[in-house]
Amino acid sequence: MRTRPLGRTGIQSGVYTLGTMMFGRHGNPDPDDCVRIVHRALDAGINVIDTADVHGGGGLRAGRIRAIGHSNLPASDIVEAQWVAERRGLARFRSEQPHYSILNRGIEREILPVCARYGLGVLVWSPLAMGLLAGRFRKGSAETASAGRLHWARRHMTDERKLALAFATAHPAVTSAIIGPRTPDQLDDLLAGADTLLDDDLLDRIDEIVPPGPDVGPVDNRLRTTGARTAAPPPPPRRNPGGTPPVAAVTTASAFTVLASRRPGPGIPRPPGRPGGVLNTIGFHVEP
Repeated sequence: MRTRPLGRTGIQSGVYTLGTMMFGRHGNPDPDDCVRIVHRALDAGINVIDTADVHGGGGLRAGRIRAIGHSNLPASDIVEAQWVAERRGLARFRSEQPHYSILNRGIEREILPVCARYGLGVLVWSPLAMGLLAGRFRKGSAETASAGRLHWARRHMTDERKLALAFATAHPAVTSAIIGPRTPDQLDDLLAGADTLLDDDLLDRIDEIVPPGPDVGPVDNRLRTTGARTAAPPPPPRRNPGGTPPVAAVTTASAFTVLASRRPGPGIPRPPGRPGGVLNTIGFHVEP
């Protein structure tokens, strides 16, 4: 699997991250089956696992923290956190975990440029827009007009999921896309598109249907951050089909990296009037 640097952490991440939300009571209650999914993902080259206390499979129980990150923060809070860390000599946040898909492109306005400026890795969740881009909806579907207008994708590739995942990882500021299979077969289907790259003509066609910047999917109606601009954003930077984000070169880490989400505890102040993000820790386990 292709890898990319996780910002300036020195950690190399696969272009896909294994999400565990469908493990346990929310999806697959068979623990042995979930273990098989993890092993199959590792064998395929995935080296980042996204987990959280609220997931059915439970959160990370032990590990060495190499870097810390946040999730779903507005651009202003990301900048403020970097300034506070610099002025007080604290550990800096090294990654952001936002929602991003063909139907949810709001982070292209400010969040992705800010992450690129400060050298943060970006691991995007729900690249299939909560299933809307999984190929189940067709032209004329009432769920979302934009998802229905992507019916032409089958003329370019046999699986819309490959298109959606390739789009999420095409942006030069995105490190990895989080996939959440419920079964080993679903994982195999998603992994089949890991090497898919979109050319400029196809990316331009997507831009015609869902212009850069807006959020038209249902998820962001619940995660709308403060201070979002309504003006049309400038065109995004031309994506690099080679798949390497424009960040400082780092060395490959021979490690199994785990991403764990943690909710802010009582000792972490939350600015008044601003949505609270989820803190992430990147645990490091040396391979034998």
